[in-house]
Amino acid sequence: MKQFIEKVIITLSLIGILVYLLGTAIIDMTNKKDLYTVDIDIATEVIESEQSLNNKFFKKLTLLKKTDYYYIGIDKDSYETYIIKAPKNWHEEHFNSDQVAFNEYGLRITALAKPLSDYKVQQELSSLLSQSEELKFPIGTMAYLDLGYKKIITTKFIIFAVILFILISLLLILKYPERITIPLPIISAVLIISCIGCGITLLYLIM
Repeated sequence: MKQFIEKVIITLSLIGILVYLLGTAIIDMTNKKDLYTVDIDIATEVIESEQSLNNKFFKKLTLLKKTDYYYIGIDKDSYETYIIKAPKNWHEEHFNSDQVAFNEYGLRITALAKPLSDYKVQQELSSLLSQSEELKFPIGTMAYLDLGYKKIITTKFIIFAVILFILISLLLILKYPERITIPLPIISAVLIISCIGCGITLLYLIM
C-alpha cells in the first residue's frame, strides 16, 4: 500500500510539472497582448542582481547561482522608457560608451512584458527612478521586457518532452518488465541523470 501511494504521488507530481511547463510555455508563446516591439536608441545598465539557491544545512554551499541584468532603454520615436532584462553583454554589443545605439535607427527588439517579482530589484529600481518623474513607462516600473522569453519557452518544451519520456519509460518498465533488454542499472542511471538535469534547469528558470 505504501509503495502504491508513493508511485501515485510521484506520478501526480510529474503530471503537475508537465501541465505547468506546457501551460506556461503555450501561454507565453501565444501572448500577443504583452509582446512589444520597440526601437531602443539609448540604454544603460542599472541593476545586476545575483540570485542563488543555498543548501539548507550547509548555507555556504551554493547549489545554484545566476545573475540577472536589467537595463533602462528609451524608444527612439516615442521617448517612452522600458525596463529591459537582457544578457550580460547586451549593452556593449549594441550601444557605445555614450549609451547610444550603434545603429542610427535604434536597436529594434521584440520582447515579452513580464511582472517584476524580485523584491530586491523592485526596491533598487524604485530608489533609482524616484527622481525621474519625467520618464514615461508604458508598462510601468514593476514590469520589464524579457529579451530571453523565446529561449525560456523553448527550454520549457524541451524539459516537458524529457519528463514525458521519463514518465512513459517508467510506465512501460512497470507494465512490461519482461520485454526490457537493456540492463536496468543503465536505464535507472539514464532516468536519474535526466531527472536531475530537468530539475536543475527548472529551478534555474523559476529562480
